[in-house]
Amino acid sequence: MNREIELISQTAKQLSETISNLNNNIVDLYENMDRSSLTIDERSELILIYQALNELSEGVESLKFLGKPVREEGQLKKNSNGRYILGEHELTSGHPIEVFDEDGNVFYQSRIEHSGGDYYIVSLGRGVPIKNIRCRIR
Repeated sequence: MNREIELISQTAKQLSETISNLNNNIVDLYENMDRSSLTIDERSELILIYQALNELSEGVESLKFLGKPVREEGQLKKNSNGRYILGEHELTSGHPIEVFDEDGNVFYQSRIEHSGGDYYIVSLGRGVPIKNIRCRIR
């Protein structure tokens, strides 16, 4: 792995752990706090902190996702029961997936969903057929 990428990855992991710890501490404080004694400004600030931590938690989940090993890479195929598979893995609604972008020569994160009798990849849109699209799962 490129040294700069390795350094960024290590820093992101440390940041992820710090945010997770902060989030746990804030949730504990929030759940055990007598909010009725707070002023309007204090309650407003508390709500903003809580909302910001929820958004940071989404980033933490993305960083955790990157830490998982790639389990399978290849082209999506449709099996006999109408679901898509990647290797031995059957994919259903909500399944996270990385889609290969040939123009950018990069994988980007998305998920599988179902609508109108078939599955689609959210980032590609409902009208885009997904059979034989290059993907990977972690």
